[in-house]
Amino acid sequence: YTPRTLFPYTTLFRSMAFVKISIALLMLRIVVARRFTYIIIISMVLVALWSLAELLFVIFQCRPVKFQWDTKIEGGFCTGKFVSSALAFSVMSIVSDWFYALLPISVIWSLKLDLHSKISIGLILSLGLM
Repeated sequence: YTPRTLFPYTTLFRSMAFVKISIALLMLRIVVARRFTYIIIISMVLVALWSLAELLFVIFQCRPVKFQWDTKIEGGFCTGKFVSSALAFSVMSIVSDWFYALLPISVIWSLKLDLHSKISIGLILSLGLM
């Protein structure tokens, strides 16, 4: 990392978390079933904690932190587990993306609409999966 690349990574992690949490807050205003409310709140907490873990890992993967952009510091080191941690963070991000894309479909399925309307609305909402 350099100072030019560290800032975009941390900004990306924060912005992805804020987008997902804002979608969850919007869904909280729509759902009426108690079970969906609990599921959404739990998912918001998980996204916030996971994003915080990502942010902290990226910032503190090297000791001292300054070693990320100044590798001439004596005694500095990085964990070297960036690829495996990036893979784990990516999997969690993909799972939460799919969750927030599919949850509205299950909410709509429980509404009192005819089958044709449910399928039409579900297909429109599933466009977010592309």
